[in-house]
Amino acid sequence: MKTPKLLPWFAKQYDLPEERAQALWVEAVRRATLATGWVGSSPFWQTAWNEFHRLAEAESQRLHPITAWLRLQHRLMSMPLRAATDLLRASEKILERSRAA
Repeated sequence: MKTPKLLPWFAKQYDLPEERAQALWVEAVRRATLATGWVGSSPFWQTAWNEFHRLAEAESQRLHPITAWLRLQHRLMSMPLRAATDLLRASEKILERSRAA
């Protein structure tokens, strides 16, 4: 089976060996075939890519559990900054509306 040309790039993004990414792609195509019943249609490819990303993410977390923990910590640490940015944007919109009125 031919694999997508972007598969090595995705393997690198998920920090997986290319051979494992190819095996996950084959599994994703198999699952997409079972789910959609039609090979080559747009829903088939969308399902295949979604399955591949889901499988690759799970495999990456299984192989590198600390990475998932670090991502969570990064998200938690950036939440106050995101909240402050959202608050600033909201206050700017309120000021713009009050000036326009």
